[in-house]
Amino acid sequence: MFRKPYIKHRQASHVNMYKVGVSYLGKPVKPVYFFEVDGLLIDTGPSLAQLAVSKTVKALGVSKIILTHTHEDHSGNAAILKEQLGLPVYAHILSMEIMARGFDILPYQKAMFGRAKPVSIRPVDGKIETDQYSFEIIHTPGHAQEHIALYERKQGWLFSGDLFVAEKIKYFRKHESMSEQIKSLKKLVRLDFDYLFCNHNPQLKNGKVMLIRKMHYFEELYGQIKDHHRKGLSTEEIMKAVGIHKSLPIELLTYKDVSARYLVTSVTRELTAV
Repeated sequence: MFRKPYIKHRQASHVNMYKVGVSYLGKPVKPVYFFEVDGLLIDTGPSLAQLAVSKTVKALGVSKIILTHTHEDHSGNAAILKEQLGLPVYAHILSMEIMARGFDILPYQKAMFGRAKPVSIRPVDGKIETDQYSFEIIHTPGHAQEHIALYERKQGWLFSGDLFVAEKIKYFRKHESMSEQIKSLKKLVRLDFDYLFCNHNPQLKNGKVMLIRKMHYFEELYGQIKDHHRKGLSTEEIMKAVGIHKSLPIELLTYKDVSARYLVTSVTRELTAV
């Protein structure tokens, strides 16, 4: 097996940022960040990089873990870190049953990230504190129902999980909701911050500007899809009208778990249900 774990550290303000993933004879496949600040570990990276993550976290003096959501690239090492280091794991209350029973993943997810083992977690609400900082917990569903963001008001830090990722999104997973993400983005853009600690694409300056652009992009796209749906256009016709390109290779690779068409159907299924 030509699989090699990858982990790279850099620091921004007082936050340790770790870019982690695995590579197969080349660049890491869809790497993800986890963060450490004042003994708080925010997400845990994928289980395929378990040894590298465990070694890194052991040296940090972490006292507790919080998960932004349960997806395997974020929760993959929560169980082993809890077992090895005796650390409490916190997440939104909707994460408790998911993580306790474990969840199935598709072959592409196993190859890219690995499975997250079941783990008992503690629900977090309101805020989570360290010796020096206080993080407000903000429920931000849309990418996942249990998704949360963490906001450190005094420092101007926003840990946004997977709510940002990029200003313009080309694909959705099957379960995602554009309308819920717009509502969540509206919550966050009311806050005062500059550092946007996104787990796939951190923005270390002008973070709020980038998040506002993402919100405006989704609002405009949602409106266009809604208008075309009311005119009776099919999903494929709407995609063509709004400039969304088909994604057959992505669909085949992910067993149709990820697709450009879900940007449209995430809107039309909710309009049809009303």
